[in-house]
Amino acid sequence: MNRLAGLRASRKGKLALGLGAAVAGLVIFGGTAAANASAVPAAHATGGGVTLVEVGCAPGTVTEPSRPVTVRPVPQEPAGGRGGKTGDNPHCKDIAKAILGTWLSKDCETASQDLTRRRTYVFGRHDVAITYDLYGGAGCNEKAKLFTVTTHGIAKFVDPSATVAEASNVLFTFKSRAATPTAAGLGVLQNACSQYQWVAGVTVDLSKDGCGALVQSNTECPVEYDLAAIISDVAYFGDRSHPLCTEATRPTKLAPWGVVKKQ
Repeated sequence: MNRLAGLRASRKGKLALGLGAAVAGLVIFGGTAAANASAVPAAHATGGGVTLVEVGCAPGTVTEPSRPVTVRPVPQEPAGGRGGKTGDNPHCKDIAKAILGTWLSKDCETASQDLTRRRTYVFGRHDVAITYDLYGGAGCNEKAKLFTVTTHGIAKFVDPSATVAEASNVLFTFKSRAATPTAAGLGVLQNACSQYQWVAGVTVDLSKDGCGALVQSNTECPVEYDLAAIISDVAYFGDRSHPLCTEATRPTKLAPWGVVKKQ
């Protein structure tokens, strides 16, 4: 009996270490790897303007699905993260309005070689909540869920992207970050940030100290300089293959994975 228990413990330890190695290269808030995904539908430049499939950050954009319109880029305004703005740019009113509601991952997303994920964005008029559910293996199987990371904060749409025609520059200012492990994910989070007392099903606040390389603290990265676009009813955000904590590190392309609005 003791030998059987020892074998089970050994196997469990190897699983935790293996997933820990997979998580070690994964940074959820600060940067994530994207792999094995289809390309983002592109907008097309026309006549000095930009043809957007649905919603963009410029005057005159309409919100009828699949109806292209041509809009003119507008001068950029100071970003909120530098203290120059307190609200959304009026030129971004269309996407700021269209993004309201709950958005769910369109597909089971590849987070790393051994991990998959699903995301949820809940945009209110004054705040945003973002949830990442991480799973071991392919398929986003609920029985293989490891942990959930949640953030709460404010989203400001500040100006059209100067580098991605179909996108708007958005600032995510975080107020809180937290993680909740399942029993299967306890070892993973313990390896990632052992300063916390991890218990399955119990949420731990990571706002002050973060969780190693997995989740940065509010002090390390209080604002993320991101991109956003809604293309053919699918919302895309910026590539997260590096941290997004400064204007200089704002993405120059959209991530391949999209989210769709919950009906």
